[in-house]
Amino acid sequence: MRRVRNAVPSKVYIMELRPLLLKIGRSIDPERRLKTFQCLYAFARIAGTSLIRDDSCLVENLLHKRLAKWRLHNECFSYSAEKAVELLNDICIEVDALEYWSRPSVFTVRQRIEERRERKKMLYKRKLKSYPELDRALSKALG
Repeated sequence: MRRVRNAVPSKVYIMELRPLLLKIGRSIDPERRLKTFQCLYAFARIAGTSLIRDDSCLVENLLHKRLAKWRLHNECFSYSAEKAVELLNDICIEVDALEYWSRPSVFTVRQRIEERRERKKMLYKRKLKSYPELDRALSKALG
């Protein structure tokens, strides 16, 4: 029998300990986690959280891998909080693990999906416009 690691949905959080110092982790209660860090970092705050329905471990690991260049130690990174929250949004959309956002960064998830659809349409239209000879050849061949 396979053991389920995340039986209870948990949150992946980005905690800004000080400017350009982030801690990325997962917890059922990130606010309680924040209180443990406020002894050392008085102005620490939660920059963003997301409730993951299935595999918060996967989302956290993907976020850690994408920020590997900026890793200082274990779960601490030297990176902008706003950019990290946007990256977390993107990863959640990619793996389709999002239950809901408690703190969206710039866009809501629906706006971001619509924006991506529009970008794909624009790229498709550009490809069609870039091959006028092919379009003419196909129209002649088809009659």
